[in-house]
Amino acid sequence: MKDFYDFNLKEHNTFGIDVKCRRFIEFESVDELLQIVNSLTDADKPLLVLGGGIGNLIDRVLNGEVVDYINLLFMRFAVFNFADICVCVGVALWVLVIFLDEVHADDAASKEQ
Repeated sequence: MKDFYDFNLKEHNTFGIDVKCRRFIEFESVDELLQIVNSLTDADKPLLVLGGGIGNLIDRVLNGEVVDYINLLFMRFAVFNFADICVCVGVALWVLVIFLDEVHADDAASKEQ
């Protein structure tokens, strides 16, 4: 897992805009993803949802439409764009973190009894 702060996104965005993000994390396994989820602070949790939503909003304002470009050929469900994926993954991670917090709270309460 690689964790970068003040990471330059110029090589990773569509128009090569020289902009930095506060935190950029690369992971290669489910275990690393779970480590990331467990390390999120309350301020970090909604960032993927907001980032994805803002990406779709920018497309809507600048282009008049949101361009979908990821077509999963193995499942005939929908066509996505990266912002859609960020929103879905962000919400899923947020729910997972809330669920894990509840499980840990229940475990702690049962140990106290």
